[in-house]
Amino acid sequence: MGKYTTYNEPWVDEEIERHIKIAADKIKAHLPQVLSIFLVGGFGRGEGSVRLEKEQKKIIPINDYDLYLIAEKPIEEDRLNKTAKEIEKEAGSRGYSLYGYSEKEFYFDLRLVTLAQLKKLPPLIKYYEFRHSSMLIFGEDLRNLMPEFNKNDLPFSDGLRFLLNRICHITEWFSVNYLKNESVKDWEKETLIYDMSKTYLECATILTLLRGYYEPTYQKRLEQLVVHEGEFKELWQRFPDLLNKIKYFTGQKLQPNFKEIKDIKKIWFETRDCAIGVLEFVLKEKYGAGNWRDFKRIAAKNYFKPYLSVFLFNRFGTLEFLSLLANLLLHKYLNLLWFFRLIKFKKNIHWPLLFGFIDPGILIFYASLFLCQAVRNDGGLNKEMMVQGIKILKSIYPFKTPPYDLDGYENLRKIFSDIWRLYYFQKLL
Repeated sequence: MGKYTTYNEPWVDEEIERHIKIAADKIKAHLPQVLSIFLVGGFGRGEGSVRLEKEQKKIIPINDYDLYLIAEKPIEEDRLNKTAKEIEKEAGSRGYSLYGYSEKEFYFDLRLVTLAQLKKLPPLIKYYEFRHSSMLIFGEDLRNLMPEFNKNDLPFSDGLRFLLNRICHITEWFSVNYLKNESVKDWEKETLIYDMSKTYLECATILTLLRGYYEPTYQKRLEQLVVHEGEFKELWQRFPDLLNKIKYFTGQKLQPNFKEIKDIKKIWFETRDCAIGVLEFVLKEKYGAGNWRDFKRIAAKNYFKPYLSVFLFNRFGTLEFLSLLANLLLHKYLNLLWFFRLIKFKKNIHWPLLFGFIDPGILIFYASLFLCQAVRNDGGLNKEMMVQGIKILKSIYPFKTPPYDLDGYENLRKIFSDIWRLYYFQKLL
């Protein structure tokens, strides 16, 4: 195994280290107040995904490099983004656009954590992984300043968010051209395959989180699922091949072999059904839900509860009425935040947001569950699912209703992608 990936090829590590050195040098030059730089995410734990160009001995990172910067005081988001663009330019990528990307683009996601924040980081999966599976690439190792928390402190909402993010991704990238048997660009196919792989991995994440044996690497989570296979008999009965698919797609994520995937359409429908099945299973186990349609009701009440509990407990102790009030106010605040974001980026005033009391992000997740089920594997449409998805999206974003046919769905898919990216690039969590 390599240092940053599971490839046992020294030149792969060398190429990644070239990118990381560019990043460290640019950050030190443009942001001299940064005390430490950590590589987190897949590359930070030795599970990064790359596309290999063996003849040229070049690698193309799939998606991004995640870097945490530690500084004494805050740094403006614009300065972080400009520095990231400088890194991407020198590393040979145009970087990530809010509105799309193409074949050889990858990006650097720079996140700032101040010293004061570092000492009070809440028990989230990303911070647990930061402490237990990241690499220091510059400066002093300050992870010892982080609060001590264990895997049992991690919020179930994190697992929901990771799984639903992937459902959004596979909804975003599934073109109706697959249904029409028309051509799709190779890089778009590869993006979809990668996101389907990540969807299965997040199934493992939420299942291990549910049972209390979450681990900070994909390979260890898979090992835990295999060890505790007998605890999920109901799920395996419904999806007999699910565990084998999680095993296979863990390998696909770690060492992508896109050409091995022949029938993308068939695998997409299987992935969609498994993901929604896992979501339904955990909602029933955790909250007593009837089915996946209960997600909005459950999330409105419970999604932010673990995050708010940490914030409130640190200040006021355990006061239930404060938790209920804070939850209501947070939903309202996120509606207002989205209201002004639409004005800033889209020059749109969407008045219904002023009367909304459910986080637009939760509604985007909820809409994705309907939209991905609006297409049928026989090439047709489920109009009821499409109508519901449109209704949900229109409550948070103004757009003209597309026709209820495949071309209309393709247009809706692109609208959904625009909404989802615009919302989640606020980096709220």
